Amino acid sequence: MVWVGSFRSLQSALHRPCFRGAPLEVHTWVGTDIGLISSLVDWLMSLIAASRCVHGKEEFVELALREAVIRQNSGRLASLL
Repeated sequence: MVWVGSFRSLQSALHRPCFRGAPLEVHTWVGTDIGLISSLVDWLMSLIAASRCVHGKEEFVELALREAVIRQNSGRLASLL
């Protein structure tokens, strides 16, 4: 299953996703607002936890995801400061 849209639209569309073994591919975007970035990672982690695909390793996935999102946005964040 592939979902494409802004973070806010995906949040409402995938409020309570049902996993049936099919991979979920999410394509989304957020601005450089730290609050939105953190909310995006929290939301993605809730999807990952619900899928139980990394059961017991969620904290490692969350750390890697936060680092990747921050690294991706670091240039844009620095230009705002």
